[in-house]
Amino acid sequence: MQLPWISAQATLAIRHTVKVCGPPPPEMELEVQWQEHELGSYPTIVLLWEDAMREHRGIISKDVGWR
Repeated sequence: MQLPWISAQATLAIRHTVKVCGPPPPEMELEVQWQEHELGSYPTIVLLWEDAMREHRGIISKDVGWR
C-alpha cells in the first residue's frame, strides 16, 4: 500500500536535492519508485536515464555534487 504522505515526503526530498545540488545531468531525472517487500512497500528515490541495459542508482553528495 502506497501511503500518500510518504510519497509527498519523497517528492519534497527530490525538490530539496535539486535545490542543494542543482538539476540532474542532461538526459537524466530523479523519480520516486515504490519497492515491494514482504512486509509492505516503501519509496526509493532513483536517478533514471534512457540506457535500459544498465540500471544504476545515482549517488548524490553535497561536497562532490553528482557523481
